[in-house]
Amino acid sequence: MTPEIIPNKGTLPVDHAPGQKNIKTILKELESDGIIGISVDCVIFGFDDNELKVLLIKSDFEKYENKWSLLGDLVNNHEDLDQAAYRVLR
Repeated sequence: MTPEIIPNKGTLPVDHAPGQKNIKTILKELESDGIIGISVDCVIFGFDDNELKVLLIKSDFEKYENKWSLLGDLVNNHEDLDQAAYRVLR
């Protein structure tokens, strides 16, 4: 069976569910909040008795409560990736 390739027309259906935002609305909200939609995740490696380990945290987001996560956050519009990573690790 050959997979079908469907071209992306760049538009969303007009009949989305009530209360659901389309991508243009979401991008405008992100832009007005100063968020550029890029995130940084910091991976911290270390050794414990010659065993390689990685630092994880328990997520504080309700949707992912008590699940393991890397340290990370969205990049603010006034910072570059290094500055965002430094802020996350501070």
